[in-house]
Amino acid sequence: MSVMERRREIGILTALGMEGRQVMRMIMTETVFITFFGIALGVLIGIGVNWYFATYGLDLSSMSPEEWSLAGTVIDPVLRSHLRPYRALGLCLAVFLLTVTMGVYPAWKASKTMPVEAMEKP
Repeated sequence: MSVMERRREIGILTALGMEGRQVMRMIMTETVFITFFGIALGVLIGIGVNWYFATYGLDLSSMSPEEWSLAGTVIDPVLRSHLRPYRALGLCLAVFLLTVTMGVYPAWKASKTMPVEAMEKP
């Protein structure tokens, strides 16, 4: 989306001599930085939410007045969270790879921008 909104800017950069591979590198660098910032913010918020549910849990006892059981086994109505670092790391890696992969096409498209077409009025 940011590439389409900055079409005129990219056209001016190419008119001033920026090559297509430089435009592509610029957009991919922005994609990587935005992805790292998003993942870092998500991890911080996620750790805070996980800490709360690991400490206090989600109390579901008000939903049923009797004791909870499944196949004769009594279940605690307070559900607690347990964060597994390898799962969190795997999800962060998956988000990073998907985001960078999805940024390749707009970067490639922007690198093929013709200055005259990009600077025309919309």
